[in-house]
Amino acid sequence: MASRHGISKMDKRANNFLLIGAICLAFVFAAYYGFITRPGIGTWWKQAAQPPEPISALRVGNIGEILAQTQNGDVYQFIFFSDTPWIKANDPKETIDTGICDPSDSKRYFIPPTPGTIKSRVDVHCVAIESAYHLVVVLLENGEIWMWRYDHSAYVPLLLPCFMMLALVTGFLSLIFGLVLRILKRAKK
Repeated sequence: MASRHGISKMDKRANNFLLIGAICLAFVFAAYYGFITRPGIGTWWKQAAQPPEPISALRVGNIGEILAQTQNGDVYQFIFFSDTPWIKANDPKETIDTGICDPSDSKRYFIPPTPGTIKSRVDVHCVAIESAYHLVVVLLENGEIWMWRYDHSAYVPLLLPCFMMLALVTGFLSLIFGLVLRILKRAKK
């Protein structure tokens, strides 16, 4: 029986299930593309504070710290979560602020182009108690230092696949149920 607007209750239910299914499957696609295959979408380069002396090269130290070599041979350590991000590093060490960092490859991250020509670059992946981040620091030809960072909670890699599976199952079941309702409606005619 058709309602006042010409759409039966069965059609409304079918449309609702199809809409829920489409939304769930769109979530799965967006989560897969945005967080799993190309993390870093929507992040941008930020200019970092300049060290007290001009830098000639960046490198990763023995314990994952980011070190900057000056033209006169001094070494500075980059402390990311600090009011004074560059400290003279006679004996570089891990800090509680940065967590444990290791040299890393950035191929799986979506990193936008740098704002200039790169002279030196370091990539590290740092893990703290409940969070992690991937940090890229570049020294440009003009002497500026820029950084790109992608943060994520330690729980994202654990919980995101669970939510994706739930959305995938819900989406497929909703689509199937919506299509079955439409087929039943046509069979009644």
